[in-house]
Amino acid sequence: TPPEILAKVNAEVNRALSTPEVTERLAKLGTEPMPMSPAQADAFIRREYNELGAVMRAAGEGRHGVRDHAMLLTLYHHGLRVSELCRLTLADLDLEGRRLWVERLNRGRSGVHPVPEGEARALAAYLEERKVDGTLQLPALFVNERRAALSRNAVYYLVRRAGEVAGLARPLYPHLLR
Repeated sequence: TPPEILAKVNAEVNRALSTPEVTERLAKLGTEPMPMSPAQADAFIRREYNELGAVMRAAGEGRHGVRDHAMLLTLYHHGLRVSELCRLTLADLDLEGRRLWVERLNRGRSGVHPVPEGEARALAAYLEERKVDGTLQLPALFVNERRAALSRNAVYYLVRRAGEVAGLARPLYPHLLR
């Protein structure tokens, strides 16, 4: 993108962030605007991207790394709430067509989401693991060792643990991946 276009976009974003309406709305969400230069925005995005990559790699290192990696990719790519993730079933996933049905909660818009290639590979590896384990007949998409759907607490723990293993300076919660 040409620098003059980036400068214009940056100026408009910073202008919008300084309006009372946006400032008030962000305050209600518990945050405050952070106007920044294009170089600062670039550095911020690169840092976040690198941290996300570290978290995804860390998720794949545990005892259930194949499942956890696929789970975190699904959580992130589709902006899911933990409850929405826990409610996913095998019937919601069309791996061949690379589609996922997401039933949104809290008045969200339910619908079919495309599954990116990397996520599709991770889910295929996880489902192959489940096939070997003999758990493909279970309806839940993500299951624990006791052959039950992952609980909300388990997801919170796995996400927090991936953040710790990745060496993040602050605790990681599932909502931060939305």
